[in-house]
Amino acid sequence: MELRYSFDPDRYFLGKPCEQGHRWPGTEQSLRKIAYRGKRGGVSGPCMGCTGRQRSSWLLSFIDYEAIALPEGTKLGKLCAEGHRWEGLEMSLRNKRPGHCVECDRARSRRRSKENYSPEKAREWYQKKMQDPAYAEERQRRNNERWLRLTPEQRQQRVEYKRQRREALRALGLNSRGTAPSIELTRLRAAIRCAGRLPSVARLVWESQRAYWAQHPEDERTARAEHQKHYQRLRYMTDASYRLYVRQKTRRRKAIERGSIGVQAKGSQIRARFELFGNCCAYCGSTENVQIEHLVPIARGGTHVLGNILPACRRCNYSKKARDAEQWYRAQPWFSETRWRRIRQVLGIGRGHSAQLALL
Repeated sequence: MELRYSFDPDRYFLGKPCEQGHRWPGTEQSLRKIAYRGKRGGVSGPCMGCTGRQRSSWLLSFIDYEAIALPEGTKLGKLCAEGHRWEGLEMSLRNKRPGHCVECDRARSRRRSKENYSPEKAREWYQKKMQDPAYAEERQRRNNERWLRLTPEQRQQRVEYKRQRREALRALGLNSRGTAPSIELTRLRAAIRCAGRLPSVARLVWESQRAYWAQHPEDERTARAEHQKHYQRLRYMTDASYRLYVRQKTRRRKAIERGSIGVQAKGSQIRARFELFGNCCAYCGSTENVQIEHLVPIARGGTHVLGNILPACRRCNYSKKARDAEQWYRAQPWFSETRWRRIRQVLGIGRGHSAQLALL
């Protein structure tokens, strides 16, 4: 059976292929979410396969269920642990709620309906299975994946529901499993509750560290400065928007030192500008060593403003130097009239000379 996929054109669009190779079925393009709309109708956004919560099965959300006949109350999901495939696909037929495999539920029902079934045997089998380290590790991994798929609101609701359930069971004199605890266990819990909670090892270490810093303030300042340095370095290596913000901040400082105008821009604005060109060089289209480039050089009166910033590779940036952008670009063997038209469209340049940006 062949699956069909569809998406809402008001929220998604087919754009440039991503680096991870997520392709929309039947095309060589990636499905992207509309996150930015340009003034001239251009759109940009991240790849759904790279940013979705279920990256390995991101196409499941775009299955056209109207084109296939599924039993009522079911949906298609990832392949279950038992490998039950539906219609020869690498997917399992699952219930909409709670999402269990239909074939696994049927097998479980048949097993429980046998004459030799008893709660004691089932409990013994479950305890024996829980002693298997591989099964316990796999169960913990699945629980972690389910928790990460929840939104912050859903997590808060689940925590609140469990708290209310514990209070209701405690009011009835029952434990968390809904059974009456023994008298010895009840007394033990009461004794622990009356004794109070002992501090953790981390809490003891932190209190000891604070006491030491209170007597040695210089060591505290040194330690916090070292921590801040490592934090900034880690953020620079992992946050693309912050990395662009630091780079353009350096360019702004150099522009002001040369007597030009420098307007601070956010890292998200610089990143959006780069995404308008596909995170490639605006002149040649290369993706290696992409830097912040001023169309009108600072040495020729250009300003450090968002309307004068383009992405450019190191080769084009060093080759252009302080020359006029249009004259230099038209003299290059890789000149493209389409790319030059795109540059003027993004920066809002008219048919006149590009030096008009120096007046901004």
